Amino acid sequence: MVCGTIGIDITYNVTNVFITTAMPRRLQATAAGLITSLGYLGMAFWLGVAELAVSTAARSHTEESFSLRERYNIGFWTGVGLGGFTLCCVVTTRLGQASAELTADEKDALEHNTAQR
Repeated sequence: MVCGTIGIDITYNVTNVFITTAMPRRLQATAAGLITSLGYLGMAFWLGVAELAVSTAARSHTEESFSLRERYNIGFWTGVGLGGFTLCCVVTTRLGQASAELTADEKDALEHNTAQR
């Protein structure tokens, strides 16, 4: 739970910085809505994958009934495995450095002023 909270907090801050600097002001709300929707869609998808793991394990072992605790363990370890996979993807991904550049609106204004001269 702690890692999930840290992950969403970092994601929220990084996407907000991206939205406010890379997108023009008129598109910031659209970009924020898209990013938020994709985040929730991803959570819903992987929650379904965890439920699929629990259901598959329960169906494949018909002779023995899984207790509620065992089903929670299957879901938990599925989440841990997916989290580990995600961590490996994040560690091996090369991200650019953050820089204090002009925002998209400031770049447009600068180009507009330069073109008028």
